[in-house]
Amino acid sequence: MGRTFILACAVFCWGKTWISYTPPIFHAAIFFTVVFIISSSVAYYHNWQRMKKKR
Repeated sequence: MGRTFILACAVFCWGKTWISYTPPIFHAAIFFTVVFIISSSVAYYHNWQRMKKKR
């Protein structure tokens, strides 16, 4: 638990530093990419569950 928390803090601090040095367009691009990946994987998972039930 502690190690995960420390890692999350390190990633957060690094991300904060990185965000302050990069233009906002990159933030938007990365945000939309992450959202797209999550939504597509969720949709794929739901389709897979439906296909499993049909059989």
